[in-house]
Amino acid sequence: MRLAGTVGGAPATLALSEGDLATHVLFLGPSGTGKTNALRELLRQAKASMRPGDTMCVFDPKGDFLPLLDPSLDLAVPGGADAWNVCGDVVADGWDEESVAANAREVAQTVFADAIERSSNPFFPKAARDLFADVLGALCVCSEKDLDFRRRNLNNRALRDYLLGATASGLREFLGCEKRFSGSLKYLGDGSSEQALGVLAELQEATSALFSGAFGGSGSFSSRQFHRAGVGTVFVEYDVTRMSTPAYQVIIDSFIKEALSGRRAGSSTYVVIDELPMLPHLLFLENALSFGRSQGVKVIAAAQSVEQLYDAYGRDAGAALVSAFQTLVCFRPSDEATRACARERCGGCLRELSYLSGEGRASFELRDAHVVEDWDLASLGRGEALLFRPFAGPLRFQFGRY
Repeated sequence: MRLAGTVGGAPATLALSEGDLATHVLFLGPSGTGKTNALRELLRQAKASMRPGDTMCVFDPKGDFLPLLDPSLDLAVPGGADAWNVCGDVVADGWDEESVAANAREVAQTVFADAIERSSNPFFPKAARDLFADVLGALCVCSEKDLDFRRRNLNNRALRDYLLGATASGLREFLGCEKRFSGSLKYLGDGSSEQALGVLAELQEATSALFSGAFGGSGSFSSRQFHRAGVGTVFVEYDVTRMSTPAYQVIIDSFIKEALSGRRAGSSTYVVIDELPMLPHLLFLENALSFGRSQGVKVIAAAQSVEQLYDAYGRDAGAALVSAFQTLVCFRPSDEATRACARERCGGCLRELSYLSGEGRASFELRDAHVVEDWDLASLGRGEALLFRPFAGPLRFQFGRY
């Protein structure tokens, strides 16, 4: 990838090699600094370079990248020709109980992660998570041989309608025939206790959030199956007019999981995430950053600040996340956490200061400093960034308008 711009006022080209992309790229910068302009051009060139078998997933919260969609190859979710079906990702590894149960648990973990994290009594969302996973898994297993049942019930709309109308007695009837579901059914008892009512309330609240709007339709799109097909790009379009839903996280997480499976050896998978803090519970992102290189996974992400990442992921996890991106493109930051990140990326140095003493003699003093100081960051103009790459010093680069 070659991005045109200037260095010190002279025309220059910023080349990002396959190796740079394979060790992942993070753009940092507040609104209006030129981050999206550079990210969109990099995305355009990455799409143009894709070979047969390569795939891409783009989280596009502001709709900035939708003009790059090719209707003959690409798909927008939601709002595209086919609606998302969570069951398709659950049965992607086969219909056997073990695989289905494992995939259903992963989906449930993502769906309930925020509720568990924020709850003053996490027992209730954890119990609802287990029930959701068991219902989702049982629904998929029941659909293996009964094709008519599959057509009617193996979709988001049917699952949503069932769970929103579920009662303790109905869930016991559906799950009670299998001993492996006895653990989650104990949360409900006879259905009359406050505990049972609290668990059902958590279950139905999460169901409403997951299958809100266009995500509650009847379709067949599976991000894992899309990756296996090895054709085109899926644009995950965030709807700012509706409540946030974990569906975005489930879709992107399933795509990353499939990319890490090794089924498409020799091909490249691009995962492009704008506004990364909006997706705080991606189970497989850390694995993609740590081990994705060997599977051809290339993560390109953007955030307005490191402070936002700390808020979304926690300070320690957020710091580990940032450090996993070997290439950092830092536009003019407005928070101390981002400035500190840029300073620490290159580390410290010694600066020699010279001055005249009171007697008029030249004096010299060595002081601790940083390769990149706050004034270097504060002096960045619009569209200008400091680029940090492994085994190289920082580069001050002015991106063109693309």
